[in-house]
Amino acid sequence: MNSYFHFNNLFTDFTISSESCGITYDSDDYGGKRGSLPFLLKEYEREIEYFKTRTGKDRSFSTLKKHESVLKHLEDFVIRYRGKKDISFSELDENFISDFCNYLMDECKLSRSTAWVYHIPLKRLTAVAFSRGIIKNNPFALFHLAPDVKARSFLTESELQQMMNVSLKGKVPNLARDLFVFSCWTGLSYVDIKNLTREQLVEHKGDLWIVSKRQKTNKPFQIKLLEPAREILTKYEKKRRRCKDPHIFKTGCYNYLNDKLKDVVRACGIDKKISFHCARHTFATMALNNGMSLESVSQILGHSSIKTTQLYARITISKLENDFSVFHENIKDAFF
Repeated sequence: MNSYFHFNNLFTDFTISSESCGITYDSDDYGGKRGSLPFLLKEYEREIEYFKTRTGKDRSFSTLKKHESVLKHLEDFVIRYRGKKDISFSELDENFISDFCNYLMDECKLSRSTAWVYHIPLKRLTAVAFSRGIIKNNPFALFHLAPDVKARSFLTESELQQMMNVSLKGKVPNLARDLFVFSCWTGLSYVDIKNLTREQLVEHKGDLWIVSKRQKTNKPFQIKLLEPAREILTKYEKKRRRCKDPHIFKTGCYNYLNDKLKDVVRACGIDKKISFHCARHTFATMALNNGMSLESVSQILGHSSIKTTQLYARITISKLENDFSVFHENIKDAFF
Protein backbone atom coordinates (compact mmCIF):
# COMPACT_ATOMS: atom_id res chain seq x y z
CA MET A 1 0.00 0.00 0.00
CA ASN A 2 1.51 3.32 -1.10
CA SER A 3 0.26 5.97 1.30
CA TYR A 4 0.90 9.40 -0.16
CA PHE A 5 -1.25 11.64 1.95
CA HIS A 6 -3.05 9.81 4.76
CA PHE A 7 -5.16 12.97 4.43
CA ASN A 8 -6.70 14.93 7.21
CA ASN A 9 -10.42 15.29 6.65
CA LEU A 10 -11.92 18.52 5.39
CA PHE A 11 -13.57 20.32 8.24
CA THR A 12 -16.81 22.23 8.19
CA ASP A 13 -15.26 25.69 8.10
CA PHE A 14 -13.29 24.83 4.93
CA THR A 15 -10.17 23.92 6.87
CA ILE A 16 -8.52 20.57 7.40
CA SER A 17 -8.68 19.35 10.97
CA SER A 18 -5.96 17.49 12.83
CA GLU A 19 -8.04 14.30 12.81
CA SER A 20 -6.81 11.80 10.24
CA CYS A 21 -9.51 10.20 8.14
CA GLY A 22 -7.41 7.08 7.58
CA ILE A 23 -7.44 7.09 3.77
CA THR A 24 -4.47 5.46 2.04
CA TYR A 25 -3.62 5.28 -1.65
CA ASP A 26 -2.42 2.64 -4.09
CA SER A 27 -0.04 3.59 -6.87
CA ASP A 28 -2.57 2.09 -9.29
CA ASP A 29 -5.00 4.82 -8.28
CA TYR A 30 -2.88 7.35 -10.16
CA GLY A 31 -2.23 5.31 -13.27
CA GLY A 32 1.45 5.34 -12.51
CA LYS A 33 4.22 3.50 -10.73
CA ARG A 34 5.20 3.78 -7.09
CA GLY A 35 6.60 7.25 -6.58
CA SER A 36 4.35 9.01 -9.12
CA LEU A 37 2.61 12.11 -7.84
CA PRO A 38 -1.10 12.05 -6.94
CA PHE A 39 -3.62 14.15 -8.83
CA LEU A 40 -5.32 17.20 -7.38
CA LEU A 41 -8.95 16.57 -8.33
CA LYS A 42 -8.77 12.89 -7.47
CA GLU A 43 -7.50 13.69 -3.98
CA TYR A 44 -10.19 16.29 -3.46
CA GLU A 45 -12.85 13.79 -4.61
CA ARG A 46 -11.54 11.30 -2.02
CA GLU A 47 -11.78 13.90 0.71
CA ILE A 48 -15.34 14.78 -0.27
CA GLU A 49 -16.33 11.11 -0.27
CA TYR A 50 -15.05 10.81 3.28
CA PHE A 51 -16.83 14.05 4.20
CA LYS A 52 -20.09 12.49 3.02
CA THR A 53 -19.72 9.68 5.56
CA ARG A 54 -19.50 12.29 8.34
CA THR A 55 -22.33 14.52 7.10
CA GLY A 56 -25.15 14.62 9.59
CA LYS A 57 -22.82 13.47 12.37
CA ASP A 58 -20.09 16.06 12.87
CA ARG A 59 -20.14 17.66 9.41
CA SER A 60 -22.87 19.80 7.90
CA PHE A 61 -24.77 19.19 4.66
CA SER A 62 -24.46 22.85 3.64
CA THR A 63 -20.66 22.70 3.83
CA LEU A 64 -20.66 19.47 1.83
CA LYS A 65 -22.52 21.31 -0.93
CA LYS A 66 -19.90 24.08 -0.82
CA HIS A 67 -17.08 21.57 -1.23
CA GLU A 68 -18.89 19.97 -4.16
CA SER A 69 -19.30 23.41 -5.71
CA VAL A 70 -15.57 24.15 -5.30
CA LEU A 71 -14.71 20.81 -6.92
CA LYS A 72 -17.02 21.55 -9.87
CA HIS A 73 -15.35 24.95 -10.40
CA LEU A 74 -11.90 23.34 -10.19
CA GLU A 75 -12.88 20.65 -12.72
CA ASP A 76 -14.25 23.23 -15.15
CA PHE A 77 -11.17 25.41 -14.77
CA VAL A 78 -8.70 22.54 -15.32
CA ILE A 79 -10.53 21.35 -18.44
CA ARG A 80 -10.95 24.81 -19.97
CA TYR A 81 -7.57 26.31 -19.17
CA ARG A 82 -5.27 23.31 -18.84
CA GLY A 83 -6.92 21.04 -21.42
CA LYS A 84 -6.90 18.10 -19.02
CA LYS A 85 -9.25 16.14 -16.83
CA ASP A 86 -6.89 16.46 -13.86
CA ILE A 87 -3.44 17.75 -12.94
CA SER A 88 -0.74 16.36 -10.67
CA PHE A 89 0.40 18.30 -7.64
CA SER A 90 3.70 18.94 -9.42
CA GLU A 91 1.81 21.17 -11.87
CA LEU A 92 0.46 23.39 -9.11
CA ASP A 93 2.19 26.75 -9.14
CA GLU A 94 1.40 30.35 -8.23
CA ASN A 95 0.11 31.07 -11.74
CA PHE A 96 -2.42 28.22 -11.49
CA ILE A 97 -3.70 29.53 -8.15
CA SER A 98 -3.88 33.14 -9.32
CA ASP A 99 -5.60 32.15 -12.57
CA PHE A 100 -8.13 30.01 -10.70
CA CYS A 101 -9.02 32.84 -8.30
CA ASN A 102 -9.36 35.29 -11.21
CA TYR A 103 -11.52 32.73 -13.03
CA LEU A 104 -13.86 32.55 -10.02
CA MET A 105 -14.21 36.33 -9.85
CA ASP A 106 -14.14 37.28 -13.54
CA GLU A 107 -15.92 34.42 -15.30
CA CYS A 108 -17.97 32.84 -12.53
CA LYS A 109 -18.91 36.31 -11.24
CA LEU A 110 -18.25 35.37 -7.63
CA SER A 111 -17.44 38.04 -5.11
CA ARG A 112 -13.90 38.41 -3.83
CA SER A 113 -14.96 37.06 -0.44
CA THR A 114 -16.57 33.98 -2.02
CA ALA A 115 -13.47 33.40 -4.16
CA TRP A 116 -11.43 33.60 -0.96
CA VAL A 117 -13.63 30.95 0.69
CA TYR A 118 -13.46 28.74 -2.41
CA HIS A 119 -9.67 28.84 -2.61
CA ILE A 120 -9.23 27.64 0.99
CA PRO A 121 -9.69 23.89 0.22
CA LEU A 122 -7.09 24.16 -2.55
CA LYS A 123 -4.74 25.89 -0.14
CA ARG A 124 -5.21 23.19 2.48
CA LEU A 125 -4.73 20.32 0.04
CA THR A 126 -1.53 21.96 -1.19
CA ALA A 127 -0.29 22.51 2.37
CA VAL A 128 -0.76 18.82 3.18
CA ALA A 129 1.05 17.83 -0.04
CA PHE A 130 3.95 20.09 0.90
CA SER A 131 4.10 18.86 4.51
CA ARG A 132 4.17 15.23 3.28
CA GLY A 133 7.00 15.96 0.87
CA ILE A 134 4.81 15.34 -2.17
CA ILE A 135 5.85 18.71 -3.61
CA LYS A 136 9.11 20.53 -2.89
CA ASN A 137 7.66 24.04 -2.76
CA ASN A 138 4.35 25.44 -1.53
CA PRO A 139 2.98 27.69 -4.31
CA PHE A 140 0.78 29.47 -1.77
CA ALA A 141 3.85 30.79 0.06
CA LEU A 142 3.96 33.91 -2.11
CA PHE A 143 0.25 34.08 -2.96
CA HIS A 144 -2.27 36.05 -0.93
CA LEU A 145 -5.95 36.70 -1.52
CA ALA A 146 -7.74 38.73 1.12
CA PRO A 147 -11.54 38.72 1.46
CA ASP A 148 -13.60 41.87 1.46
CA VAL A 149 -14.31 42.54 5.11
CA LYS A 150 -17.81 43.93 5.36
CA ALA A 151 -19.29 45.65 8.36
CA ARG A 152 -21.31 43.07 10.27
CA SER A 153 -24.85 43.99 11.18
CA PHE A 154 -25.90 43.78 14.81
CA LEU A 155 -28.57 45.14 17.12
CA THR A 156 -27.78 47.84 19.62
CA GLU A 157 -28.83 47.21 23.20
CA SER A 158 -31.87 49.47 22.81
CA GLU A 159 -32.87 47.68 19.59
CA LEU A 160 -32.53 44.33 21.35
CA GLN A 161 -34.84 45.64 24.09
CA GLN A 162 -37.35 46.63 21.42
CA MET A 163 -37.27 43.13 19.95
CA MET A 164 -37.65 41.48 23.33
CA ASN A 165 -40.67 43.63 24.22
CA VAL A 166 -42.52 43.86 20.90
CA SER A 167 -45.97 42.23 20.79
CA LEU A 168 -46.28 39.72 17.95
CA LYS A 169 -49.15 37.71 16.54
CA GLY A 170 -48.68 34.16 15.36
CA LYS A 171 -46.64 31.18 16.51
CA VAL A 172 -43.84 31.40 13.92
CA PRO A 173 -43.01 35.12 14.36
CA ASN A 174 -42.81 34.57 18.12
CA LEU A 175 -40.58 31.53 17.59
CA ALA A 176 -38.32 33.48 15.22
CA ARG A 177 -38.03 36.33 17.74
CA ASP A 178 -37.42 34.01 20.70
CA LEU A 179 -34.72 31.99 18.96
CA PHE A 180 -33.01 35.15 17.74
CA VAL A 181 -33.07 36.69 21.23
CA PHE A 182 -31.81 33.41 22.69
CA SER A 183 -28.88 33.57 20.28
CA CYS A 184 -28.25 37.24 21.22
CA TRP A 185 -27.83 36.18 24.86
CA THR A 186 -25.86 32.98 24.25
CA GLY A 187 -23.92 33.50 21.02
CA LEU A 188 -25.18 30.15 19.72
CA SER A 189 -25.57 29.69 15.99
CA TYR A 190 -28.83 28.47 14.46
CA VAL A 191 -27.55 24.91 14.01
CA ASP A 192 -26.26 24.71 17.59
CA ILE A 193 -29.61 25.94 18.89
CA LYS A 194 -31.32 23.36 16.70
CA ASN A 195 -29.06 20.63 18.14
CA LEU A 196 -29.45 21.76 21.76
CA THR A 197 -30.62 18.93 24.03
CA ARG A 198 -31.32 18.53 27.73
CA GLU A 199 -28.09 16.56 28.11
CA GLN A 200 -26.10 19.70 27.27
CA LEU A 201 -27.62 21.60 30.21
CA VAL A 202 -25.47 21.55 33.34
CA GLU A 203 -26.25 23.17 36.70
CA HIS A 204 -23.29 24.72 38.52
CA LYS A 205 -23.54 26.72 41.76
CA GLY A 206 -27.20 27.46 41.11
CA ASP A 207 -26.64 28.65 37.56
CA LEU A 208 -27.58 26.82 34.37
CA TRP A 209 -24.88 26.33 31.75
CA ILE A 210 -24.77 24.92 28.22
CA VAL A 211 -21.74 22.69 27.77
CA SER A 212 -21.22 21.32 24.28
CA LYS A 213 -19.22 21.58 21.05
CA ARG A 214 -19.92 23.72 18.02
CA GLN A 215 -21.05 21.65 15.05
CA LYS A 216 -19.11 23.84 12.62
CA THR A 217 -15.68 23.77 14.27
CA ASN A 218 -16.03 20.96 16.83
CA LYS A 219 -14.68 23.43 19.39
CA PRO A 220 -15.98 23.01 22.97
CA PHE A 221 -17.80 25.88 24.63
CA GLN A 222 -19.44 26.68 27.97
CA ILE A 223 -22.19 29.30 28.17
CA LYS A 224 -23.87 30.56 31.31
CA LEU A 225 -27.56 31.19 30.72
CA LEU A 226 -28.46 34.71 31.80
CA GLU A 227 -32.06 35.54 32.73
CA PRO A 228 -33.44 36.39 29.23
CA ALA A 229 -32.02 33.20 27.73
CA ARG A 230 -33.09 31.08 30.67
CA GLU A 231 -36.68 32.38 30.44
CA ILE A 232 -36.85 31.40 26.76
CA LEU A 233 -35.32 27.98 27.49
CA THR A 234 -37.84 27.31 30.25
CA LYS A 235 -40.74 28.40 28.04
CA TYR A 236 -39.90 25.93 25.25
CA GLU A 237 -38.64 23.12 27.46
CA LYS A 238 -42.03 22.98 29.15
CA LYS A 239 -43.74 22.70 25.77
CA ARG A 240 -41.57 19.75 24.72
CA ARG A 241 -41.21 17.99 28.07
CA ARG A 242 -43.67 15.24 27.11
CA CYS A 243 -42.04 14.77 23.75
CA LYS A 244 -39.60 11.87 23.32
CA ASP A 245 -37.36 14.11 21.21
CA PRO A 246 -34.61 15.37 23.57
CA HIS A 247 -34.11 18.62 21.65
CA ILE A 248 -35.22 21.81 23.42
CA PHE A 249 -36.37 23.70 20.33
CA LYS A 250 -38.28 22.67 17.23
CA THR A 251 -36.70 25.28 15.00
CA GLY A 252 -38.17 24.58 11.58
CA CYS A 253 -36.58 25.65 8.29
CA TYR A 254 -33.75 28.19 8.57
CA ASN A 255 -34.75 30.18 5.47
CA TYR A 256 -38.38 30.36 6.53
CA LEU A 257 -37.32 31.44 10.01
CA ASN A 258 -35.14 34.15 8.48
CA ASP A 259 -38.08 35.45 6.44
CA LYS A 260 -40.22 35.71 9.55
CA LEU A 261 -37.38 37.39 11.41
CA LYS A 262 -37.43 40.17 8.82
CA ASP A 263 -41.10 40.71 9.65
CA VAL A 264 -40.19 40.93 13.33
CA VAL A 265 -37.48 43.49 12.60
CA ARG A 266 -39.96 45.62 10.65
CA ALA A 267 -42.50 45.33 13.47
CA CYS A 268 -39.85 46.74 15.81
CA GLY A 269 -39.25 49.69 13.49
CA ILE A 270 -35.60 48.72 13.09
CA ASP A 271 -34.16 49.90 9.77
CA LYS A 272 -31.41 47.30 9.32
CA LYS A 273 -30.82 44.18 7.25
CA ILE A 274 -30.87 41.54 9.94
CA SER A 275 -30.46 37.79 9.45
CA PHE A 276 -30.41 35.14 12.16
CA HIS A 277 -26.61 35.05 12.18
CA CYS A 278 -26.59 38.72 13.22
CA ALA A 279 -27.59 37.53 16.69
CA ARG A 280 -24.05 36.18 17.17
CA HIS A 281 -22.68 39.56 16.08
CA THR A 282 -25.01 41.20 18.59
CA PHE A 283 -23.84 38.93 21.41
CA ALA A 284 -20.16 39.50 20.61
CA THR A 285 -20.56 43.27 20.35
CA MET A 286 -22.63 43.52 23.52
CA ALA A 287 -20.25 41.27 25.50
CA LEU A 288 -17.11 43.09 24.39
CA ASN A 289 -18.63 46.52 25.01
CA ASN A 290 -19.62 45.47 28.52
CA GLY A 291 -16.24 44.24 29.68
CA MET A 292 -15.98 40.60 28.57
CA SER A 293 -12.50 39.75 27.28
CA LEU A 294 -11.86 38.92 23.64
CA GLU A 295 -10.54 35.50 24.71
CA SER A 296 -13.74 34.65 26.60
CA VAL A 297 -15.96 35.78 23.71
CA SER A 298 -13.86 33.67 21.33
CA GLN A 299 -14.29 30.61 23.54
CA ILE A 300 -18.04 31.14 23.92
CA LEU A 301 -18.52 31.56 20.16
CA GLY A 302 -16.42 28.43 19.56
CA HIS A 303 -14.09 30.14 17.11
CA SER A 304 -11.08 28.23 15.80
CA SER A 305 -9.01 31.41 15.87
CA ILE A 306 -9.25 34.60 17.91
CA LYS A 307 -8.73 36.47 14.62
CA THR A 308 -12.27 35.46 13.70
CA THR A 309 -13.57 36.97 16.93
CA GLN A 310 -11.75 40.22 16.22
CA LEU A 311 -14.02 40.71 13.19
CA TYR A 312 -16.95 40.95 15.60
CA ALA A 313 -15.26 43.48 17.87
CA ARG A 314 -16.91 46.88 17.64
CA ILE A 315 -16.03 50.02 19.51
CA THR A 316 -19.19 52.05 20.07
CA ILE A 317 -19.34 55.65 21.27
CA SER A 318 -20.65 54.55 24.68
CA LYS A 319 -17.76 52.12 25.05
CA LEU A 320 -15.25 54.83 24.10
CA GLU A 321 -16.84 57.26 26.56
CA ASN A 322 -16.61 54.68 29.33
CA ASP A 323 -13.01 53.77 28.51
CA PHE A 324 -11.98 57.44 28.45
CA SER A 325 -13.72 57.98 31.81
CA VAL A 326 -11.83 55.08 33.37
CA PHE A 327 -8.59 56.32 31.81
CA HIS A 328 -9.23 59.84 33.13
CA GLU A 329 -9.98 58.62 36.65
CA ASN A 330 -6.83 56.51 36.78
CA ILE A 331 -4.50 59.21 35.50
CA LYS A 332 -5.96 62.55 36.68
CA ASP A 333 -4.13 62.66 40.04
CA ALA A 334 -0.78 62.32 38.33
CA PHE A 335 -1.29 64.85 35.55
CA PHE A 336 -4.30 67.08 36.20
